[in-house]
Amino acid sequence: MKMERERAHVEATANERRKKEKAFGKYIKNFKKDIRKVNDKYKTH
Repeated sequence: MKMERERAHVEATANERRKKEKAFGKYIKNFKKDIRKVNDKYKTH
């Protein structure tokens, strides 16, 4: 199982890897933005 994933990763083209990395980056960016919204909502001044 692990070897299959490793082989898929190695065989992926640079363009495919870049696409996955970009999607992951967007996910992280949106996650941080959502956390900031939640924190601002519950802040007491």
